[in-house]
Amino acid sequence: MSEVNATGMLLQHPGVCSGELILQLHLLGVLHIGVGKHSSRSPTGFSQDLRSKRAEMWGPRFLLCILNLLKNQSFRAPNGTILFNMKKLLVMALSMFVLVGSVNAQINDDIQKSKERAEKLQSLCNGYKTSGNANVDGYGDAIKSAAILAIANSEQLENLYKRQIGETIDGVTDVTITKPTLEEWIALSTTIAGEALSIKSATDKLQAASEEAKGIAENASKERNPMKAGKAAKKAKAATAVMEFGNTATPILIEESAAQAKAVKEIIETLKSGGNL
Repeated sequence: MSEVNATGMLLQHPGVCSGELILQLHLLGVLHIGVGKHSSRSPTGFSQDLRSKRAEMWGPRFLLCILNLLKNQSFRAPNGTILFNMKKLLVMALSMFVLVGSVNAQINDDIQKSKERAEKLQSLCNGYKTSGNANVDGYGDAIKSAAILAIANSEQLENLYKRQIGETIDGVTDVTITKPTLEEWIALSTTIAGEALSIKSATDKLQAASEEAKGIAENASKERNPMKAGKAAKKAKAATAVMEFGNTATPILIEESAAQAKAVKEIIETLKSGGNL
C-alpha cells in the first residue's frame, strides 16, 4: 500500500507498485499529481491529443495501465482518513476517457456537418434571383435571409468551439487563445432561437407564394398572343425558380437550425455543470 503525506509526496512501501500506477495515470493525463489538493498543472499530451483527434496513439499505454490497475491495489491519504480502491479509480478513469472522447468526437462531427449544410445554403443563395412577383419574392427573400443567418451562426458555432478547446480555426493548438465566456455561448443560443423564428416566418409565406406561382404558370399556358406568350413564360419560369430555391433550402435550414440549437445547448449544460470540452 502507498500513502500520501501532508506535503502531497507519495510514500512507496516495499513490494508495492501503487506509486507507479499513479505515475502512469499522471503521464496519461487521467490524473494530475501536485503539492496540495489545489495544485494545478498544464494540460497533458493526452488531453491535447483528444482535442486533435489523436487519442488512438495513447491506446497501448492506457491499456497497460488498466492491466496494472486490475491488481486491486490501493493507496491511503494522510492518517488513513480516505481510502481509494484502485478498481474505483479504474472506473473513473475509463469513464473520463470514453466520455471526453465521445463528446469531442460528436461535437466535431456535428460542426463538420454544419459546415457542409452551410456551404449548400451559400451555394443556393448565390444563385438566387427575384422574379418580380410580390408573394413569390417575399417568400424567396425571407428564405434567403434565414439562410444567411444560419450560415453566420454556423461559422460562429465553429469559432466559439475552436476557442473553447484552444485551437485556431485551422485546428492548430494555441495556448494563447482566450476561451469564450458562458455569456457568449448564451448569446449564440439566443441568436439561433431567432434563426428558428425567421425560418418559421419564411415558411408562413409559402402558401401565398405557391398560389401566386401557380396562377402565373396557368396564365402563361393560356396566353395565345405570341408577343405576350414569351414574356409570360419567362415570368412563370422565374417564379418557379424562386419556389424551387425555397423548397430546396427549407429542409436544409430546418435541419441546420435544430442541429445548432442542440450542439449549443449541450455545450452550455456542460459548462454550467463545471465541466470542460
